[in-house]
Amino acid sequence: MLEDLKDKVVLITGSSGGIGEIIAKRFSSLGSKVVITGRNSENVAKVAEECAALSPLKYEPLTVICDLNSERDIERLVHETICHFKRLDVLVNCVAYYEPLSILDDRFLENFDAHMKLNVRAVVQLCRLAIPHLSECKGPIDTPKFETFEDSESLREHYSSKTPVQRMGNRDDIANAVTYLASNASGFITGCLIPIDGGISLLG
Repeated sequence: MLEDLKDKVVLITGSSGGIGEIIAKRFSSLGSKVVITGRNSENVAKVAEECAALSPLKYEPLTVICDLNSERDIERLVHETICHFKRLDVLVNCVAYYEPLSILDDRFLENFDAHMKLNVRAVVQLCRLAIPHLSECKGPIDTPKFETFEDSESLREHYSSKTPVQRMGNRDDIANAVTYLASNASGFITGCLIPIDGGISLLG
């Protein structure tokens, strides 16, 4: 069903770890040409090596070390992708910053700006740069971060009990949905939100 993803060029931000890593590996295993990016060169190299091993066509990923808080780095990321592959078929925005603070915290506004810069502005800039190339082409989640929370096991039990499927989502659940949406199998799906939440949104 997803054979049409073979040879597609896929840029995944935040792909040096977490959900982005799993998505990159999934695309690689389906024969796509992936771009692995992140700030940590060792993590980027490790994921790229693992993606290459998963590729049925032995494609070597393009690796780009960059910080999406930097406009120049974002421009360079798209530029290097196009220079290397001569095209871009799929953009997956998978990098995010999250540090919850009380609105009364002295660092609240600084923290708010950091969220907006990476989670909103960087995504918008990437889309603006990618869309001209994309138009040329046809065609609660349990992550390692969860382990940093206090009482992570009790939280897992709590959230699992709240979903109709009686479990938390995982990184593979996200990767499955992303690769499906990028394939021709989802050709009549566009302009809509697709909750990947185990049905919890149905409960109101």
